[in-house]
Formats: sequence, structure tokens, C-alpha cells
Amino acid sequence: MGRTGLALLLTALVAGTAGCGSSSDDGRISDASTQTPDVAADVTPTPTATATSPASTTPATSPGSTSPSGGVSTDDPGQGIEGNGTPGSNAGAGSSSGSACASANLKASLDFTTGGGAAGSTTGNLVLTNTGSSSCTLYGYPGVSFVDGGGKQLGAAAARSGAAAKTVTVRAGDAAFAELKIADVLNYDDATCGRTTATGFRVYPPGEKAALFVERSTKACTKDVAVLTVGPVSTDG
Repeated sequence: MGRTGLALLLTALVAGTAGCGSSSDDGRISDASTQTPDVAADVTPTPTATATSPASTTPATSPGSTSPSGGVSTDDPGQGIEGNGTPGSNAGAGSSSGSACASANLKASLDFTTGGGAAGSTTGNLVLTNTGSSSCTLYGYPGVSFVDGGGKQLGAAAARSGAAAKTVTVRAGDAAFAELKIADVLNYDDATCGRTTATGFRVYPPGEKAALFVERSTKACTKDVAVLTVGPVSTDG
């Protein structure tokens, strides 16, 4: 084939290629440039309903119970209870030049060296020494009773007697005094007294509920007989 024939063959091939188009399944020519792309349907989403929570109701606040701070005593706060007998009392008005003396800062003792007494009794002083670091005051009568070795009260607590009570100031290291009279148990027949021997004395300072103890072996009565008599505190020893 010469050059002229080859050129004609190439021209025919080019023309045939240009005339060809894309054919669809049904044989029609599909021009890709004229095809319209599929458009997704514009779906407007349905808003989801939000459940409304009911309003939170705060319950009414109940008034709180007021607990007493510490235990509440049913005793008169002005009384130092002396066993089941006469209380040690600071009842009544009296001027105060310091805080009241607490049992924790007092030491009790007995002094019969300066006393006397009528026939059938012994009189001395109950001594309350201030072992604290500052002055304090006492007013009224101490509570006094006999006790056995187990601390149980024997007989009646001391009856009160003597001059009118007054406030006394007890400096650190000093003491206050209360006259104490002890009747002779032989003044009573045994059926009335129920004689025994006490190990010592239980003492409640005026206005206090905490007891002090004085060890002293003494004849006592177990029955309700007035063996002990106590006066108000003073500075006269």
C-alpha cells in the first residue's frame, strides 16, 4: 500500500471513531454531558418532641430537733444532791466576786482539833481547800453523809443549822469551813439507830453534784437518825 492508501485508511478510522457515541442498554446514544445527576429528595426532618420534665418540688423543711447540749439534770441546779437525803444548797441571793468553786478544784478534809461540843457530841470543821489556780466563791451549805466502804450512804444526811449563809471568796490555796457536829450514836438505842462503823464521809460542796470523800472511821447509824449537823460555809476556821 502506498502512502496515499495509508493516509486514506487513517482518515477513515479517525472519522469512524468520532462518530461513535455511548450506547445505552436500549441502543440509544447517551450523551454523558446531557445526563442529569440523580438528586436526593430534600427530606425535612421531623423535629423530635422533647418531653418536659415536671418541675422539681422541694419539700418544706421540717424544723430540726434541738438536742440539748449535754444531759439535762432534773435536780435544782442550785442543789448538790447529798445521796437520798438533804442536798448541799447554795439557794438564795448572795453577791459574787468570782466563779463558783467546782468540786474538781476543791479538797475536803475534817478538823476536830479546834472544836468542842456538848455532852454526847463532837464538833469540828469540814474544810474545803481551793486547789485551783484562781479565787472562787462558795455560798450555802455543803451536803454531808456517812458512807460505807463501797460508797453507800449510811443513815440520814446532815441536817442544817447555824448562822445565815453568806458568799465567801476562797483564794487559791486557802480554805472555807463549815461547822460539823457528830452526835454520839450511843445516844440512841440500837433498834432506833442500827449502829455500824462508817468508812468516811461523802461531801457535796454547795451547788455541786460531784462528790468529794473524806476517809475517817466513825461510829454511825444506818437508820434515819439525825447524827450529823452542818452549818453554812464561812472563812472562820
